[in-house]
Amino acid sequence: MECGENAKADELNARRRAVALYRRFVRQTQVLLAAWALSGCVGGITSHSDSRVDELCKKDGGTTIFETLELPTAEYEQLLIGGNLWFPRTYGTSAKLDKPIYVRFFAIKLQSGNPDIYRTELTIVRGLDHKVLATLVTYSREYTPPGGGLHKYECPPHRPDAEFFSQVVKERLR
Repeated sequence: MECGENAKADELNARRRAVALYRRFVRQTQVLLAAWALSGCVGGITSHSDSRVDELCKKDGGTTIFETLELPTAEYEQLLIGGNLWFPRTYGTSAKLDKPIYVRFFAIKLQSGNPDIYRTELTIVRGLDHKVLATLVTYSREYTPPGGGLHKYECPPHRPDAEFFSQVVKERLR
């Protein structure tokens, strides 16, 4: 009788192993399908937002220079930090500083959620008469996927502030 009981126990154990293996396969397949589905959704979400950023950028994005300013070498060198032009900043559209040149920084979130869409404006202002010399408008999309890490898209493509500043303020060579 022991032989028959061992055979039944072996058969039962084999079935249990087969069921466990099948369940593990189903779970792994579900995880892979969920990951695949999410990656497809993410691409759709960000590509739609990227096209919206491009559309907004075409309307008023980019650099607009109204006037360039040439400064004597001594004044120009006072604006250099680490070899790059740098100006004091204010935050908001109506802020003013009593400096020869300053930058107004203004950002607004146009779309909340994941992804977020922002409009950012840098304005170079001459402090003497508070005249706007130039503006740089950028639109950006920021997305954080479930696994973490920030993904960003900008229009026009990001460039250092110093590059924008040097288009507007130049050193007057004798």
